[in-house]
Amino acid sequence: MRTIGFLAISTFLLNSVATVAAVAAEFRSGEDIREYINIDIFLATLSGFTIEYKNYYKVVTNIITGQKYCLVGWNQVRPEDCPQDSSFNVPIQEFNFDTDSYHAIPYIELLGIQTKLSGSVSIQNITSPCILDGSQNTKITSPQMVLSLRSVGLPYVSFSGNDDSLGPLEKASWLLYLGVFFDMESEALLAYNQIANNYNCHKRNLQRVNKNKIVSWTSFDPIKKTYTINGDNYYTQLSSDAGAVLRSPNRLQDNTYNTAVFTELHALALQLQGAEFIFDISDTSVDYNTWYKSGGVYFTPNNSFAHVPAIADSQVYSTHGLVNSNGISDWTQRSAARPDLALLDIVELLYPTFAVPDASEFPVWFTRFDKKEQRLINESYGNCSSIITSAAKETACTIGTDGGSHTRTLTSGGKAGVSVGVIIFVFLAAGLGLWLFRRYRRNKRHNFYRMNEL
Repeated sequence: MRTIGFLAISTFLLNSVATVAAVAAEFRSGEDIREYINIDIFLATLSGFTIEYKNYYKVVTNIITGQKYCLVGWNQVRPEDCPQDSSFNVPIQEFNFDTDSYHAIPYIELLGIQTKLSGSVSIQNITSPCILDGSQNTKITSPQMVLSLRSVGLPYVSFSGNDDSLGPLEKASWLLYLGVFFDMESEALLAYNQIANNYNCHKRNLQRVNKNKIVSWTSFDPIKKTYTINGDNYYTQLSSDAGAVLRSPNRLQDNTYNTAVFTELHALALQLQGAEFIFDISDTSVDYNTWYKSGGVYFTPNNSFAHVPAIADSQVYSTHGLVNSNGISDWTQRSAARPDLALLDIVELLYPTFAVPDASEFPVWFTRFDKKEQRLINESYGNCSSIITSAAKETACTIGTDGGSHTRTLTSGGKAGVSVGVIIFVFLAAGLGLWLFRRYRRNKRHNFYRMNEL
């Protein structure tokens, strides 16, 4: 006889994209065997990792780093095909992170697993006020798992949610990667869906924008004396979703410019020519005076080489607007997990009259580079006990909001369309639930189920 120990179903429907997840643990009477069964997860935005369910263990692969991990459930014996130096018993009970993986902290908080942090945790360079200082904690010196980019082998696990080759929602989907180590797939999917739902809703409303602004993303290295114009997938997609067109070198061109080389500075100015807004992600040690003067004559408003409207019109913004008490920018740690906030930050700058949940809260991270107005992180972070609830409210969205400050009233035809859509969704969800229930009642066994990228 078989019984289902746990079953969670989450559905998400927006813009004709459906996400369905079913996670179950199977128990067979009279035997000490527990298994992951009938796992079906369809997520169009999943990128950079895969998850395979093989009865009582899971295989997680970080495609970006090429590292693979076996996660063995219910204290079962490690399978023969799982290397000892990359196998973990799950759910993870105690973990930590290296200094190169602070970007994982917001994901940790969205899942509500910060209470499982153990060992030494110094908060000096952490922007979140919700992580308790554990620098003096010596009770547990060897956490079960440590998130790290540099180190390999037990207990290290690579976390690549901030990789700029990923799109905004693809970065956010790393909630699922982290959640699988804690047997929290359903919670991770719920958190992801709330963020993606709000993001896609605002993106859809922005389709009403008549003119796409031209933007560029830059950074300056004061040691190497070089500028970089960022054109990775993240910046391209985020700009486009915010109703802008990214101006950057194509993939065959060099995107780094040495200030000591006259011709490279000229090329830099030509690439920025026409940019109405510039978003700079340099370290907080770089101020506007350094950034501006390093561009030489090419950054002066009325130079005869290239006209950069963003500089002439003082529309150059940095990500230094929200910092901790040590001057660390919160953008570097939280923006990957919160693409919904990043989207509205840009929207508020490009289209100030467009409706956002609370205009007084945006932009969160961006500030005029030449003014450098900063806020301390403690002033606006949300409730530490319910980060995901606060996150959903921060970027709440109503489909059909136009470019003003109020929600547009739907026409009778629009209301009818929404009603029909709701009815169809209810029937689809009910049918799907019945189908999944019948599948779980079958006696047919399956060896494994893969999380596919559609």
